[in-house]
Amino acid sequence: MAQGAYVLHRRPYLDDAALAELLLEDDSRVGAVVRGMAAKKSHKRAAMQPFVLLELTLAGQGDLKNARSIDVKTAHPLTGNALYAGFYVNELLIRLVPRGVETDGLFRLYQQTLLALSSADVEPVLRRFELSLCHRLGYGVDLWRDTQGQPLNPQGRYQLLPEEGLVSDVKGPYPGQALLAMAQDLWQDEDTRRIAKHFCRALLAPHLGDKPLKSRELFRLAGGVQ
Repeated sequence: MAQGAYVLHRRPYLDDAALAELLLEDDSRVGAVVRGMAAKKSHKRAAMQPFVLLELTLAGQGDLKNARSIDVKTAHPLTGNALYAGFYVNELLIRLVPRGVETDGLFRLYQQTLLALSSADVEPVLRRFELSLCHRLGYGVDLWRDTQGQPLNPQGRYQLLPEEGLVSDVKGPYPGQALLAMAQDLWQDEDTRRIAKHFCRALLAPHLGDKPLKSRELFRLAGGVQ
């Protein structure tokens, strides 16, 4: 049965094929072998691009499939900072989402993020995506209350304990006011943006490991704000 899919990454595989990492409409990530990619005018080669909604059929068992009947449905053209941000989003999904595991709402989150990147300020879009992804993967934190169940104090400061939550700490790096702004999706303040960037990196770090993200380096070299 045909279903929607996005290409997160692809690389050459054997003589005329590519190995693609796909995000599927059923909220799972799979690997897929795509044959018939060698010819420069190959329809499949033209279709298997990032940020393009595809309709395809998959065959095979396990988390490595064979992709067939590939059609382009919608393209999300990204340029400049939005393009690098899109690569970052794709890399996060590859690093954090295991193959073959359904993550509720992931496909819709990704689609909404691409639409927002193509028409909005990049930085808040990335923070929303990071926070939403962490919640869907089970390691988000409550931005309204600390680990003791107490409402955050706008004048207080907090420390982040990954996978546990926020702890009141007068020397903590995160002001309550900024955390509450993040919870309310308010991004006008530059301090809130800076703090949110630091916070999301700290939240993701235990799950990304020591291997640097290639997209962050590309973004930095391009002068982006990721």
